[in-house]
Amino acid sequence: MLVFAATAAHAQRTPMPSDATVRTRVDDYLARLESLGYTGGVLVLHNGNTVIEKSYGFANREAGIRADTSTVYNLGS
Repeated sequence: MLVFAATAAHAQRTPMPSDATVRTRVDDYLARLESLGYTGGVLVLHNGNTVIEKSYGFANREAGIRADTSTVYNLGS
């Protein structure tokens, strides 16, 4: 699982890039991970607004079923 997070304190020290820049950078990065066999989804929020909601890879690799934005992922500790 990959999680991106920024705190308010961090945001105060570092200017936030534009939503378009964030979308492009995250999409490029996750597309590279997908090409290496990693799967998953991403949801990026900024000030409560959805910036990115997209899935990458497979929900079920063996069955060839692609992930989509409604895919439920099991998480463990």
